[in-house]
Formats: sequence, C-alpha cells, structure tokens
Amino acid sequence: MAWLLTVLVLSVAGTADAQRSADVTEANAYFQRGLALLKAKNYVEASEALEHSQKLNPGWGTVFNLALCYRLSGKLASAWAAYRDVAQHDVKELEPRLSRLLLVANHPPDGLVVRLDGVDVTGLLGTENPVDNGEHKLHASAPSHDDLDSTATISGEGKTVTVSIELIRTQASVAPSDHPPPVDGGHPIAPPGDSGGGTPPIKEVDTETPRSRRATYGVIVAASGGALFATGLVFGQLASSKWSAAQDECPERICSNADALNHGLVRGARARADISTALLIGGTAAIGIGVVLFISAPGRGTRARSTALRIAPRASADAVSLTLDGRF
Repeated sequence: MAWLLTVLVLSVAGTADAQRSADVTEANAYFQRGLALLKAKNYVEASEALEHSQKLNPGWGTVFNLALCYRLSGKLASAWAAYRDVAQHDVKELEPRLSRLLLVANHPPDGLVVRLDGVDVTGLLGTENPVDNGEHKLHASAPSHDDLDSTATISGEGKTVTVSIELIRTQASVAPSDHPPPVDGGHPIAPPGDSGGGTPPIKEVDTETPRSRRATYGVIVAASGGALFATGLVFGQLASSKWSAAQDECPERICSNADALNHGLVRGARARADISTALLIGGTAAIGIGVVLFISAPGRGTRARSTALRIAPRASADAVSLTLDGRF
C-alpha cells in the first residue's frame, strides 16, 4: 500500500512539472511573437501576445513591454498602471540593498551651509539619504567659523554611514596691541583706511568748470581770419604788379583818368587792390574777434566775466586798422 501511494505522488509531481515546463515554453513563444509584432509596429496584436505570455509565465520584463505597447497604441491609463507596477517592484527590490549617508549637526551655527559633492544638502541634515558607493566630498561653512572639508567613503550594501559636522569658531586674526596708538599734535594717528571716529575720509572734488567752447571757437575764427588776411596780401601783391605794369604803359609813368578807363592793366590793378582791401579788413576783423573769444573764455576754476566790446574797422588809402573797445 505504501509503495502505491509513493508512485501516485511521484506521478502527480511529474505531471505538474511537465505542465509547468510546457507553460514556460509556450509563454516564451508568445513573448518572442509579441516582441516581433512590437517591432513591426503592430501594437494591438503585440499586446495580445504579451498578455497571453504573462498569464502563462508572469514576468516583469513582459509587463514592461506591455506598458510600451499600451503607450504606443494610445492606452495611456493601462500603460501608466503597468509602468507603476514595474517601478514599484524595482524600488521594493532595491530598497533593502541601498547604502545611506546620515549627516548630523548637533549644534548647527547660524548660516550653516552643507554641500555634498557640490550640491546643497543643508535641508537634509538628520535624514538618511541613499547614496552610491564610493567617495563623497563634504563641505560645510558658516559665518565666523572655519570651513570644514571631509570625505565620506561608502562601500557594501544596506549600510548607513554617519558623519558628524562640528565647525570651529574663527579666532581673531590680529591680537590687540598693548601699545597706545601714535599721536600727531595731540591727536591719535588713524590706521590706513580709518579716518578716526568711524567717519570715512572726505575726498576733495575738483569743482572747476571745464574751459568753455568759446576758446575753441576763438581759435577757429582767428585762424580763418589769418587765412583771409594772407589772401588779401597776395591780392595786394598782384595789384601792385599790375599797377607797375600799367605805369610802364602810361606816359612818364603817370596814368590819367582817361588812361585808367582805356587801359586794362589799370582796371585790373584797381580791381585786385579792392579785393585785397576787403580781404585784409575781413581777415583783421576775424582775427580780432577770435582773439576776443579766446581771451574772454572762462578758464578752469574761474567764472566768465561779462564782456562788452565794440569793433570798429578803419581803412584808408595807405593803411587798414581795427579798433576794439571794451573791458576784459
């Protein structure tokens, strides 16, 4: 009787194993067919094949590919649920294997800033934070305290490393002096950068007024007058030459009015003389105006004074003059 029961048990177990093996084989076939249909962008049939494979032999790889099929076929809710199931499974599987870093500051000073690998983690003090294995650079700083730099080394799985942060208050860089400060005329000499009494030194500001443009205008006008005057001299020389040539044509070098009217040299000489006279007068006047503008221009640090001028050009047969009346 006992041997009969043993044979029955072995027979049932063998049948179950055979069925399981058959299911796995069929599930793999549906899985491969689903992947081929997914690659061919036949998302509906791919989903059906993968769903059948999941029923025969559940696996998270099959669920992930199902989520992809759902998303590409527009079944967003089904895709979201499948992705969530995969993510939760992976998180639960990895969580117990994670290494963690616990940063502790028992008496944190005001303004404490803690950085881990260059990232501000001040808000994570007192909390176990998952980190990858390897070396991690820690930097802590606070006003009136020396900076702290250290390295935390993480290795293995499922361990928690605790790092305590203690900053040291900065010592005074300069010790107080026992000697009284030097004095000058009964008053202490303030150190460089200190005007004494906490009041910053007063810098003298140059309040002088820049030179007026009037001086520049004066130079330009005077230069223009000089050019006119030089041109007048040239025309005067030409008039003199013409007049000498005309005198050579007149009897005994004396030209009468009739000679002047009928002789082109005389007319040319007189015309050049008139032009010369006008240019000399204009040039002289311009030079005078330029000099007045330059002199009356306010200098640096001085106020311009009011100037009343009167210009009176005068000319005669032998000379040209310019009279300036006014106060400078």
